[in-house]
Amino acid sequence: YIIDRIVLYLSMKDYPERKAFCKQNTWKICLAGFGADFAGAVLLFLCSNVSVYFKEGSFMESMFWEIDNNPFDNVGSFLLVAASIIIAGIIIYYLDRSILKQNGLEETQAKKSALWMAIATAPYLILIPTTLIYD
Repeated sequence: YIIDRIVLYLSMKDYPERKAFCKQNTWKICLAGFGADFAGAVLLFLCSNVSVYFKEGSFMESMFWEIDNNPFDNVGSFLLVAASIIIAGIIIYYLDRSILKQNGLEETQAKKSALWMAIATAPYLILIPTTLIYD
């Protein structure tokens, strides 16, 4: 919520009533961001659960297995995780742009703020290898 609030506030520097606007609408944007992050996580969850269908030790099995452990160990894993982050960012952009327009921002300002929100609040933490935490 705090990061969303800061990014929204900074992206609206020319808007005269940005403090009141941010106070009223940040929670909507925060919820939309969680929904978008969830969509990206579902993709990774589905991918990581198909590893059991491939021969043990194969590239495909390793690729899907490393999504959960360390996406930097396998090019395919990294690309799937990056795709998930990009998908979440795109969803964030469209949801935030819609929310901002519905709440009174002009089209150009809504696009600008939504783009900043999508770039700054995409779920980059998905890239952190869980092996750093569990090993």
